[in-house]
Parts: sequence; C-alpha cells; structure tokens
Amino acid sequence: MQTAIRPAGITDKFLKFSTWSKLVRSIRVIRSIHRNEKKTWCVKPCSAKSLHEAETKIISAVQQSHYKEDYSTVKQGQQLSKSKPLAKLNPFIDGAGIMRVGGRLQRSQVLSYEEKHPIILPRDAHVTSLIVRHYHNSIYHLGRTSTLSAIRTAGYWVVGATRLVKSMLSKCVTCNRLRGKPITQIMSMLPTERLNPTPPFTNIGIDCFGPFTVKDRRSEVKRWGLLVTCMYSRAVHIELLPDMTTDSFLNALRTLICIRGAINIIYCDRGTNFVGADNELTREFHAMDQGSSALTTFLKENRITFQFNAPHSSHAGGVWERQIRSVRSVLEGMKSTGKYNRLDTPGLRTAFYEAMATVNSRPLAINSLNDPEAPILTPNHLLTSKSRQIGPPPGEFETTEIYGRKMWRKAQQFAEEFWRLWKVEYMQQITKRQRWEHQTRDVHTGDLVMLIEENVLRNEWPYGLVKETLRSADGRVRRVKVKTNAGTILERPIQKLVLLQEQE
Repeated sequence: MQTAIRPAGITDKFLKFSTWSKLVRSIRVIRSIHRNEKKTWCVKPCSAKSLHEAETKIISAVQQSHYKEDYSTVKQGQQLSKSKPLAKLNPFIDGAGIMRVGGRLQRSQVLSYEEKHPIILPRDAHVTSLIVRHYHNSIYHLGRTSTLSAIRTAGYWVVGATRLVKSMLSKCVTCNRLRGKPITQIMSMLPTERLNPTPPFTNIGIDCFGPFTVKDRRSEVKRWGLLVTCMYSRAVHIELLPDMTTDSFLNALRTLICIRGAINIIYCDRGTNFVGADNELTREFHAMDQGSSALTTFLKENRITFQFNAPHSSHAGGVWERQIRSVRSVLEGMKSTGKYNRLDTPGLRTAFYEAMATVNSRPLAINSLNDPEAPILTPNHLLTSKSRQIGPPPGEFETTEIYGRKMWRKAQQFAEEFWRLWKVEYMQQITKRQRWEHQTRDVHTGDLVMLIEENVLRNEWPYGLVKETLRSADGRVRRVKVKTNAGTILERPIQKLVLLQEQE
C-alpha cells in the first residue's frame, strides 16, 4: 500500500526543505512506506525509478497548485486563452500528469524528449527556487547564462527564469564571495567647509607624499612632502619633511600657521597613508584618541580640531589626493627637463615651492577658458592678488581703486572678484555627482560581509558581522563596525565591504 500525495496543501510542506535533493528523498521515503509480510512498516530500497517518480509527484503538485485553471483547461484538451501567459508555449500534459511545453521542436532528432518538451515551472514557487539553486550548485556557481543553460538542458522551462536566476545569484553567498562588488551608497553632500566662504587655509586637508631621494653631502637621504590644501579655495601649500616623525610634522604645521594664518579644522586619513615612514607619527595620530600625545597638546593650544576619515577610506580624501597627483605631475615635468635631477634638501624645497606656485595657477573653472575675454579664476587670485586680467569690481569697490594709494581696497577688490567668480563658475561645476548617483539599501546590523584587504588574495579576505552602523549627516549608512571571524572589531567604510548575506 503506497501513500498518496494530494496536490492540495502539500506544496506548503515543501517550504520546510532547503534543497531539492532532500525534498525528493523525503517524498520517496513517504511513497515507499509499506507493510511487509510480517505486517510491520518498512521502506523500500532507494532506486533511480523511485526518485524519478518522487520528482514527478512533486512537480505535478506544484503545477496543479499554481496553474490550477490552466492545468484543468489543458487536461480537458482545450486551448488556453490568448491572454494567458502560457498560451504561447502550447502546453500539453504527458502520461505522468506533467504539463510540458508543446513548442515547435517535435521533429528535431538531436534533442532529447526533455529538451524538446521541457517541464513548465512557475517562477514564484519554492520548489522552482530549489531546482534553480540545485543546478546552479551543480555547475560550481557559474554565471547567469550558464545556470539558465543547465536548467534548460535538464528539461525545465521556468517562466521568468532570467529574473529569478538573477535574483538568486545576487543572494548566493558563494557567488558574492567570488565575484561580489563592494557596497555603494549615494554620494553624500559636500561638507560645509567646501561651500561657505572662509579665509584661505582656515579649513584644510593634509596628506604626505614621497619619499624623494636627495643628496646630503656624500650620502643619499630620503625626504617627504606635506601637502596642505584649502577646503574652499582649493589652494595648496607644500612643506618639506626631513623625516616622518612627530617633531617634523609639528614644525611643518607651525610654519604653515606662521605663513598662512590660523587654522580651524584639519582633515586627515589617520596616518595610514604614510608609506615607508616610521611608526612614530602613526602612533601619535592614534594616541590622539587618549589625549596623551604631543600633537594633541599642540592642537589644543592653537584651538585646532582634527577630524579623521574612516580607516581605509582614501576616497573620502579626494580633495587632497587629487592635488597630490597634480603636484607629482609638475615634479615629473621638472625632472624631465634635467633641472632637478640631482637635488639636495634646499633644492627639493625650491622644487616644492615651484610646484606649489604652478598648481595654484591652474584654472578652477572651464567656463573662463571658453571665453577669451573672461578672467581666469585661479587660487592665486586670492592668495597673491596678482592677475593679468581682472573683471569689474562688485559693490562699492571701483576699478580705479586698483591704481589708488589705499592698498587695502585693492586687496579687497581682488578678494571680492575671486568670490564672485567662485560662486558663478566653480561651485556650479561641483554640484554634480561623478559616481554613486543612486540610493541603495543601507547596511544593517547583522549583515554578513567580507572585508576588502589590499594586497591580499580575494579568497583570503576575512569575514565579519556588522555590529554597529554609523550614519552620516544625511541619515545614510556609510561607515560600520564589523566583528571579524578573528574576534576583532574594525571600523570600515561600506566601500571596503562586500555584502554576502542580508540579515533575515
């Protein structure tokens, strides 16, 4: 005596199974239960035929549950209405009670019966998801096209298969581990320091670059450069660092304050970008959190706020990273002329200042280049008040004041003209988002992620669970704290994470 499987309600039981193989084996066991000669319950041995019969019963139950009207119409030998989604497939029911695709391939001699008449499966059925996942795993997590090919070759026609496979692959932990892309979020608003007029070098970003090998008597030594960029005017200042110690950094910072004036906020990358440097400066940056470093004391005395970006978030320092590239380009151009081939320390400092002057003379807006009569806006307009062309003065500062004896009015006229051109030309260009243009799902606590590590093979990247999310001023999550599989808690930007599995 075999146990009958009724289509009504049986599909709800399928939700308890996570794999297609387990579901088929379970149904086979249920159908194989019988009484032996001793009147005791037992299970028949497993065979390929019994497994095939179990698959047939499962698929028939799913079709009768999801395509109840269509199944009944086709079973009665009638044609489906043209408005039905299955009408173009010309379905029919075979001898085992399975609804298959009729199609136009009946005369093919190179295709098997299952390939000519594949089984029709609904996209929103749990069994369909199990079958798709089964064949996706059987081809070792290849892409969407290979998965679709494996499903069709096995004799299944999934309605809306492309959409289903794409959705399933996006949630596959193994596929995300092998080919997943970093998490992104819409680009945040520009900070206030980049939009509101302030005196030059009031709010700055700093970074170090180098090293450069120079001659010091008979030996060769390494020197570094400290690049400082104004967050608003985009002007740059470069100081030479004899080494990467805290004392050298503080001396350079004192020199900057003496030349450019008081500083309000300093943005920095936590010192992780000082390649090839001593660890002393890095330790000083990290010791600032405890308030026990010499750098902390200096900042408190001068009322300077130090703001760090998240670890491993070099993209957040694009303001100064782009300036470093410009300075390097100028230095490479100087080196190609042969003028600065073998430098000593004073010569390198001179090269830095010449590169600084060149970068500060760059045009900030493209509109000025298109109009030959328009003044070209550069950071030197504000820093030195020197320009070959200057537009008419705004307000009460007349052009005749440039030639007058009151030099403060001349300086004020240059400053007013700079801010006017800045607002009209430059600020209109930075309003567009160059990347990360759309909002995406925020990272949630409990998400399983993989941490991107530079210079490490992808299969060796650590895993972790998101323990805390840090929201920015616009309410979006851009920084998180992750507990790794080693037990350590690390703070990372979302751009350095690959989402493996969302929290359920």
